[in-house]
Amino acid sequence: MSLKSILSISLLLFAVSFVASFSSCSENPFETVVEIDVPEQDSLLVVNCIFRTNNYFNIEVYRSAGPLEDTGQDFLETLRIRNATVNLYEGSGNDLTFIAAASNVNDGEQYVPFTMPYTEGEPFPPPIQPEAGKTYTVEVSAPGFETVTTTTHAPEVISIQSAEVLKARHYDEAGDYYRTDISFTFQDPTGVSNFYYLNLQAEINDPWGSFVESQCYTTQEPTFTSQTEGEIIEIEGESFFCYDYNKFTDNFFTNELKTMEITLVDYNYEEEGPAEVHITLGHMSEDLYYYQVSTNLQTSTEGNPFAEPAIVYENVEGGLGIFGAYDDMTFTLSLE
Repeated sequence: MSLKSILSISLLLFAVSFVASFSSCSENPFETVVEIDVPEQDSLLVVNCIFRTNNYFNIEVYRSAGPLEDTGQDFLETLRIRNATVNLYEGSGNDLTFIAAASNVNDGEQYVPFTMPYTEGEPFPPPIQPEAGKTYTVEVSAPGFETVTTTTHAPEVISIQSAEVLKARHYDEAGDYYRTDISFTFQDPTGVSNFYYLNLQAEINDPWGSFVESQCYTTQEPTFTSQTEGEIIEIEGESFFCYDYNKFTDNFFTNELKTMEITLVDYNYEEEGPAEVHITLGHMSEDLYYYQVSTNLQTSTEGNPFAEPAIVYENVEGGLGIFGAYDDMTFTLSLE
């Protein structure tokens, strides 16, 4: 018998004995189930409000659930707090100016600060609109819970000053797709750190009709390749951004007139490319930026037993949740 055959038989016998021993261990008559009392945790208030400048505040209030609590399928309704007191202030810390108490709308589904008190069943009075450049604080209290506060800053709208086509749509044999090189320019505000998102959409024509969809793109901008964690698709060594809103900061280009060069990518072989692209540049609060980056990381590691757990960013003092702001503006560029 050859050495190769002896080794094969030995490995087979080892595998069988290993499986058998493992199985016998799982059926060990001396095995004991130990029950551990998990201490109850105090429930905290959860405050969520992501608002757009010059729109209105829509504040939702919940309570946190315990790790073993069965909240049922409709868990949001189970955890919703309907008897909260919600106050809106301008400013932060000890420098606060009271604006209004938020009214309970739809039996506590939302708390909205209006310009005057709201009565259930009556027409809504004008809501208070957040102003760009101002800082807002929300204070929430409810029976049986500690009072919580949260603060965020409403960012200014950043306009795209110009955009142009650098190279018209052309076929890339190496990547087997079509590319359109474009650029756009905007002014990065001075004196503060800025947090952005970018979305590119185009109208697509196919045999089933016309529709608007987000466009994949690639770029050599270091601010994207270095900071857009959890949102990059790597294909044959090239980074593609194919999500609706890709986030970045001004760490690499602070306080300057910034021109970004990007390449639109499409696989529409049978039809002509899009006639125009809608470039949406968004400006967000620091809190909202870190919240969305952390939730993207958590989603990207979901189901991976080898990934480090991603902790979702929160900014509610004494509780849980997120209070953040954003605004954006869209520039339409003709590709023809």
